[in-house]
Amino acid sequence: MPFIEFYSLTPRSFFNAVNGQRKKEDAYSKERWVMTREIMFAVMQPYLDQGTQKTDVLTFRWEEKQLKVLSEERALKIADDIEKMNAYWARQDAVKKVVD
Repeated sequence: MPFIEFYSLTPRSFFNAVNGQRKKEDAYSKERWVMTREIMFAVMQPYLDQGTQKTDVLTFRWEEKQLKVLSEERALKIADDIEKMNAYWARQDAVKKVVD
C-alpha cells in the first residue's frame, strides 16, 4: 500500500483493510491444510478400513462446527424418515384390519 493511500485512510477503513487481508490469509492457510489432508488421505487410503472418510483421519477446528450441524441434520432426517415409515405402516395395518 503506497504511503499516500495509507495516510488518506480513516481508522475504520484501515481496520477494514487489515481485517480483509487477515481473512484472505486465513482462507489461504485453510486451503493449504485441506490440500495437505487430501495428500495424507490418499497415501493412507490403502491401509484404512472401507468407508473411512477424510474427516475421520484429520478434522480441523473450523470444520467441527460444520460437522456437528451436518450430523444433527442427518439425525433429524433419519427421525423424519422413521416417522414417515411408521405412519405408512400404521395406514397399512388400518387397511388390513378393515379387510379382516
